[in-house]
Amino acid sequence: MISDFTAAGPAKQETRVGTLEMVQESSILWSARHQALRYDWVELAGKQAPTLQMLLAEGALTGSGQFVGVDLDKDIIAECAEVFSAETAAGQCDWSTRNLITLLRDQDALPRTGVLVYDSCECARGKAIQRNLDVLFDFAKRQEEQLGQFLLVLNVSLFRVNRDRHVREYVEAIQRHLPWFDAVGDFHVYQSEGRANPMLLCRIGLGL
Repeated sequence: MISDFTAAGPAKQETRVGTLEMVQESSILWSARHQALRYDWVELAGKQAPTLQMLLAEGALTGSGQFVGVDLDKDIIAECAEVFSAETAAGQCDWSTRNLITLLRDQDALPRTGVLVYDSCECARGKAIQRNLDVLFDFAKRQEEQLGQFLLVLNVSLFRVNRDRHVREYVEAIQRHLPWFDAVGDFHVYQSEGRANPMLLCRIGLGL
């Protein structure tokens, strides 16, 4: 199965740009008038929140949408809050140290989310990722129903992943929620700079 995927995927920053470009094609998630997000972009923040840096540089947070960075590492969140405390980012970002999956189980959490990027070091194998997919898709469908459209980005590691059995099980787990999901067309394999293991990315637009 993996041989049918895009083997020479984009570098990490290009995956962020590609996600933003997909959002910009949506008249619901993106304001053509303000050239900015209408709704929030939620992501596992990471050190110095590189996605937030991109969104600020592109002026994508000048409308009604915020970047919401989530990370269990309190030091990372504290650093991000300090780095982006300048007036230029005031009101354009928010931070949480809660577990993202736990947060998404809360029916009242993150009601203004239009984009969710699950950018994880988790591997595309085993029961844990399948359980997390249940939560991610429940949230995605709830947001699509509320907003009309929603973008879910899944980015997981291929570390010690059997390219036939494990990836097939991962695809089947996605298809239990979205029978129309096309792995060949929607999967991208890429290598992040400084990372030993390739990553498996897919962008799933609900209502898009």
